[in-house]
Order: sequence, then structure tokens, then C-alpha cells
Amino acid sequence: MIFYLILNIVTSSFLFIILKSFKKWNVHTLTAITINYLTAGIIGWLQNKDSTQSFIDSSSGLLLAIFIIGFLFITVFQLLAKTSQNSGVAVASIALSGVKLWL
Repeated sequence: MIFYLILNIVTSSFLFIILKSFKKWNVHTLTAITINYLTAGIIGWLQNKDSTQSFIDSSSGLLLAIFIIGFLFITVFQLLAKTSQNSGVAVASIALSGVKLWL
């Protein structure tokens, strides 16, 4: 249990450091987040192609939910990136902790 807590803290901190560094590296944040999300989605779909396709076909409203969740995911990461770039990693980390508690 403590291992997963430490792993969560390390990976979250690393994520905020990368998001903060985007500004220094002149990386367009929205483009990087969108490409990352699309790449992860395509790889996940290719890994589970058969089960995913039958799951989506069986539920007509699921595709709309997938797009809404994807939009929210990209929006939240964009807000976290802007927060870490403008206010610092600590503020963004506290904001993410608040979101995790809310969900």
C-alpha cells in the first residue's frame, strides 16, 4: 500500500515538472496533450481491438460518453499545465489533489 502511495507521489510530481518544462522547451501544451491522449487511445484500442469494438457496438450512447470524457481529460490537463507554468508545481499538485478528492 505504501509503495503505491509513493509511486503516485513520484509520478504526479514528475508529470507537473514536465508540464512546467513545456514552457521552457517551447512546446505547445495543448498540442502535446492532445497527441499524447490520441496516441494512448490508439495503442489501447489496438491492444484490445476485439473486446473494445464489441463493447462500443453494443452500447449506442457509449461513443458520445467517450468523446465527452476525452474532451474533459484534455481540458483538465491543459488547466493543470497552465497552473503549473504560471503558479508553480506545488499549487498545481494541491489543485490536482482537490480534484481527486472531489471525484
